[in-house]
Amino acid sequence: MKTRGLGHAGWLMLLVVVAGCATAPPAELAGPVDAVTPGEARAAPEQHVGRTVRWGGTVARVENLSGETRVEVVSRELDSGGRPRDEDRSDGRFLALFDGFLDPAIVSNGREITVVGALGPSVSRAIGAYPYRFPVVKVARWKLWPPRPEVVYREYAPHPYWYDPWYPWRRYPYGW
Repeated sequence: MKTRGLGHAGWLMLLVVVAGCATAPPAELAGPVDAVTPGEARAAPEQHVGRTVRWGGTVARVENLSGETRVEVVSRELDSGGRPRDEDRSDGRFLALFDGFLDPAIVSNGREITVVGALGPSVSRAIGAYPYRFPVVKVARWKLWPPRPEVVYREYAPHPYWYDPWYPWRRYPYGW
C-alpha cells in the first residue's frame, strides 16, 4: 500500500497554523528599518546619521524642554513583536527626541518604550560623572508598553481543614 503525504489541504492548514504563531510589531511600529544597534551607532555616529531604526528599552530619564521632550532610554533587545525583552543586558543608552510635551508621570522611569525614527548626530552628556556619547533618534512613531503583570509565587499549602484519617498508616508499607 502506498502512503501519501499531507496533500494540498494539509499543507495549507499547516501553513495557516504556523503563520498564526508568528508575531509582528504593532501597526505603529511596523515598516522597514535599518539593522543598526545602539552600540554600532555610538561607535560610528557619523556613519549612521539619517538611517531609520526601531529601538526600545527602559525609560531612564525624561526631560521636557521648550518644544520637545528628550527621553533617555536604556536599550534592550526587542522581541519579534517589537517589545523590549525583560532581561539584564543592554547595548547602551540612547536619546529619543519627541516633538512637543510628554507627561513624565505617564512616560516615567522604568516604563518600556519602543521608538521608530531617524538617527541624528550623537550628543555627549554625563551619566552621573561619567561622560557618555548618546546616539539620538528623532522619533516618528512610538509605543509605550503596558506594565508587565507581576508574577506571584506561592508556596504550596494544604487546605487548613484537610484531614486524612489514614495518616500514620498510609505510608507504612513504603516507609519514610
